[in-house]
Amino acid sequence: KGVIEGETEKALLIQFNEDKEVWIPKSIIRSDYDTSAKDSTQNFLIDNWILKRNNINTN
Repeated sequence: KGVIEGETEKALLIQFNEDKEVWIPKSIIRSDYDTSAKDSTQNFLIDNWILKRNNINTN
């Protein structure tokens, strides 16, 4: 779960539960998301390797 804080053509800046903001390439987000709902918590399906690389806790 996270909140979209920013967007470029190829990536989303997502703030995760532990208040960590990370740029995630759109190409590895496997779920639908709503970029117009920037203040709403959304569920994201993201490749596991990038979560591990950025020390993002998914629990």
